[in-house]
Amino acid sequence: MSNLSNTSTEESTDFYPDIMLSYSFRFWLFLISNILSILCCFFVLYYLLFGRILRQSLNNHVIIILLFICLLYELLDVPFILNFFRYGFNWEFSVSFSVLWSFLDYSLYGTQFIIFSWATIERHILIFHDRCLLNRKRRFLIHYLPLIILIVYSSIYYCIIIFASFYPYIFYRLPAYGVPFPCIYYYVNIIAIWELVCHQIIPIIYYNFI
Repeated sequence: MSNLSNTSTEESTDFYPDIMLSYSFRFWLFLISNILSILCCFFVLYYLLFGRILRQSLNNHVIIILLFICLLYELLDVPFILNFFRYGFNWEFSVSFSVLWSFLDYSLYGTQFIIFSWATIERHILIFHDRCLLNRKRRFLIHYLPLIILIVYSSIYYCIIIFASFYPYIFYRLPAYGVPFPCIYYYVNIIAIWELVCHQIIPIIYYNFI
């Protein structure tokens, strides 16, 4: 395990040769902001879920899903990042833990981008083509089905990338926040390109121009 950790450390330092903010500063910054964010998520979810009108409003459904994903990220993933900021590369963990942490981080983060890009498209539909959603069948096809497909797609995609990798489980620990970086992105360029274009660039374009 120590050999894997040392190799990961040496390789990962090439990504960020200069880290401006100390880990102790990042620890407190992440801790305070994460606590506030969790409280805000619970507060907003409470009103969206327990208010009947708000809960039934179609434009709030995607927001509820995004808040749940954010809450999972803050409760499951950020504590590992905080622990890394506390111990740095002295924190050694098993390959199985690397797989789990990598899956949590990349799947939750990537799914947020994908769902958010759909939210911008749906916003356009709700504003300019709201009549298309009056029919129950069309409402399912236009409103509910895309969300189901995107969540299922994202779950399957990251399960294949992380758990069913065709390459050895070698992870590079990024010094910026310690999350294990799956090396499959290095071995299979098409996957790295797909991840960059479809899960990051296109959602950002949708968010800014639609």
